[in-house]
Amino acid sequence: YEYYIVSNCPDGPLQSFTDTFFTTCDTATTGILNQLSYENKVFVYPNPSADMINISFEEPVHGSIELQLYNDRGELIDIKIINAYGATQLENIFFNVDKTGIYFLSVLHNEARQTIKYILKIKG
Repeated sequence: YEYYIVSNCPDGPLQSFTDTFFTTCDTATTGILNQLSYENKVFVYPNPSADMINISFEEPVHGSIELQLYNDRGELIDIKIINAYGATQLENIFFNVDKTGIYFLSVLHNEARQTIKYILKIKG
């Protein structure tokens, strides 16, 4: 991290300088990022799914929606970016997945995230 410090000395003019500080962190976040509050509820169906999913929103969505698909180990598998203009439903979304398993879909919109667990069953 870089921190900038401004010094205000009572007996002289305002002086500023920059310096670099190093810090360590005792904790770390692994796997899926922390979930932010998302007031617009998101629904994913069908669950389980054979090859594609549909997403519906409780309220209309405007702007860019990022869909991040993670496996059960927290590894990012695929990303889709969709532009929605008042949509309440996104249909027939396919992800690049080659095996049956439990996946986590993070829906990001306006700096908020909602993560949904779903099961994908690959036909084979």
